Amino acid sequence: MTRIFSAIVSIVASIVLLFVLNIVGDIIYAPTGVASVKPDSGEMAAAPAKKTKETAEAKAPAKAEPAKTEPAKTEPAKVEKTAAAAPVAKPAKRKRHPGKRLYLRKSCMACHGKGGARAIQNYPSIAGQAEKYLVTQIKDILSGKRVGSKDENGAMRTAPMTGALITPEGKVRINDDEIQKIANWLSMQPSAKPKPLETALSDDQLKEAKALYKKKCRSCHGKGALKPLKNYPILAGMKKAYIVAQIKDVKNKVRKNGKIKSMVPMVKKLTDEQIDLLASYLSQIERLK
Repeated sequence: MTRIFSAIVSIVASIVLLFVLNIVGDIIYAPTGVASVKPDSGEMAAAPAKKTKETAEAKAPAKAEPAKTEPAKTEPAKVEKTAAAAPVAKPAKRKRHPGKRLYLRKSCMACHGKGGARAIQNYPSIAGQAEKYLVTQIKDILSGKRVGSKDENGAMRTAPMTGALITPEGKVRINDDEIQKIANWLSMQPSAKPKPLETALSDDQLKEAKALYKKKCRSCHGKGALKPLKNYPILAGMKKAYIVAQIKDVKNKVRKNGKIKSMVPMVKKLTDEQIDLLASYLSQIERLK
């Protein structure tokens, strides 16, 4: 009996020990705060917490990322188009010299040509001529102090100018200020290019002509006929026929105005051949201006 009782006690003790161990195990391994919550209820409780976190993040101001600055890409074609379309600044318009307008209005171009460098027939090309000399000669022609011999048509050489600037009633159609402006403008214009001679001068003729000029003309009209004294004309590059006519007018005492008196002794003994030679030489000197 004793053995049976001991066996029963041992079995009961083992059962009790197992029961106690199970309870202790459940207490140790159960999650804190969730041990008494069923699995379905636990998942439902966790979801709202997650949603709240996402909402808070959504409401919080987003951190602005620094803007990435990329260099502007310019296509070559567009650049060329833009450059072509860009307005180009126009240079300031140069104001026209008042003398040019007067030169045209007073009919000077009819005989002396464009810019005073393309004179017709045997009229002088006056572009690049000394300003003071031009003023004096224009005034002398208008006043009658300077006259000329008759041309091949039988008209006085100065008649076209007086006809253009003096009315039939004798009223002068140009004043001193206008004359000054025209002369100033003409003095700044490019001179006419020398017109080649029909027969060029030989070396001997050129040598003789230079010696003749040095003896008879250089003291007043300057070296190379380019640098005259004040109120004397530049002779270099003038038309041959015009030079011939003026020397003969001085020699024959037809032309008497200005500085002519000082020229008479120099030309009165010149032969027609010498006058022609001298005029040929002077007409071929090219002006630098």
